[in-house]
Amino acid sequence: MSFSHRVLLLSIIAQLTTSFISAANKPEEPAPVKNSYRVAIGPSLAVMATNQESLKNNSTTGIMVLQSLPWLWLGQSSNLLNLSLEYTRFSTGIELAQLNSRGDKQRLINIHHTHLSLDYHSVYIRNIADLNIGLSAGLGISLPLSAAVLSPSGEVTFAQASGIYPDAQGSLSDIDKRFALNLLLGFNQKALEDAVWWGGGFKIAFLQRPRTRQVLYIHLYVAVALW
Repeated sequence: MSFSHRVLLLSIIAQLTTSFISAANKPEEPAPVKNSYRVAIGPSLAVMATNQESLKNNSTTGIMVLQSLPWLWLGQSSNLLNLSLEYTRFSTGIELAQLNSRGDKQRLINIHHTHLSLDYHSVYIRNIADLNIGLSAGLGISLPLSAAVLSPSGEVTFAQASGIYPDAQGSLSDIDKRFALNLLLGFNQKALEDAVWWGGGFKIAFLQRPRTRQVLYIHLYVAVALW
């Protein structure tokens, strides 16, 4: 190989080496991500909408874990899955026919039950009055965990209270714990660069076992993203 050929070969090798080094040092551009898996946790509040006097003073508090799923299949802006533990209390109480030693009617008080709920929301961002609003729709399931009431005989379950005080059976069955399938309609928003999630809407129980008067709930939540 002549000297000129050697110089040419070394020049080509040097150029290839420089190209490989430049390519290796060049930062890669991240692929665009439409949605990612994220988790947030926070409190929730809800109230049951009813026109029945004995049920009006009710409240539901809960702790929920929300997950933003990375999969989109129906043109959604995002999909949310949330798992929540909910405690519902009816503060009005139920008046009994029995009288106490002073001749006053007795009451069932501190009526409460707990449920575990799993909800799925499809979120669609729409521009409304120059604001990007995340409108959502979905389905959920509520699983009964426990229920209790404070009676003149002490704290008992709903079933025990119905046996001891037959006149309260109808009122107790209206608010007993139950299995439910729910339709979810509302909104879900994110703020502070997705660090805070908040939203609310309606939860409508279209199937219940056993059937109760707990059909429509209005709820709100706020959560902080963990990652």
